Parts: sequence; C-alpha cells; structure tokens
Amino acid sequence: GSARLIHEDEAVKDFTENHFHADVEVEEVEVVRFAKFITDVVAKRKLPVSAQVITPRVVIKADIEGAELKIIPDMLVTGAFGHVDNLHMEWHGEASYRQGREPQMIDKLAPAITALAELTQSEGMEHQFEVEEMDDEMEDNTEMPMMTC
Repeated sequence: GSARLIHEDEAVKDFTENHFHADVEVEEVEVVRFAKFITDVVAKRKLPVSAQVITPRVVIKADIEGAELKIIPDMLVTGAFGHVDNLHMEWHGEASYRQGREPQMIDKLAPAITALAELTQSEGMEHQFEVEEMDDEMEDNTEMPMMTC
C-alpha cells in the first residue's frame, strides 16, 4: 500500500474526492516540522572522525504528496535551505489526476522556485539555487526542478 499525509485543514472526504481514492484507512501519526529538523538537527550534527568527511553534504529526496506547499516556503523563511546541498522532488499539478486547490497551488510553485534561482544567481548571492529541469517520468507527472542550494 501507500501512505498520504492529510493535513489538519484537509478532511478525509476532501482527500478521497480530490485524489480519486476509495476505501481509505486513516491512521494518525506524529510528524515533525521539516525545516526545524533541518536547522536544529541536521545543521548541528557532528560526524565521527572515522567517517573521514570534511564537509558533510545534505541530499533530500522528498515524495511528500502535496506537503511541499507548506515545507518549501517554511524552509525558505527559516533558513533551512542554507543547510541543504540538493533537493529532489516530484509533484502532481493540475495536469495530473488531482483536482482542487492543491494542484493549482503546486503549479505556481515551480515558476516561483525558478524565479528565486534566477535572482540568487543574477544578484551574486553567496547561497544560490540552481534549477535543473527533470524529464517527466510519467505523462501525468510534473517533476519539480532539482535545486542545488
């Protein structure tokens, strides 16, 4: 099976209608604020000397089914992106099977990230985004640009 995070402001009924799922089982789980985890844990970690790593790298592969709408802006405003070397994501916008507000907002996220990348580069900022478009894996998928932070 698969799992899907249903946000506090999203009803199970809305989820099943927007994502065409039937017979959904709901199980509550504890979640963490991703940006806080990056800034409080990842950024402060110490690797053992035996690892022989001078500069540790952070690579994130996230398949978070709509949660990028909250996670990406939160990482941006908290500075968590400053601790990430590569971020790989895929999302499903309006071209996919999803309906409603979520895919509409997801379709706005890729151009916003691309614009940020262009600004960080044109302004010569110390930390820059480099956006790399990825080929679609499926016709109904929209692949988010890979970001090198």
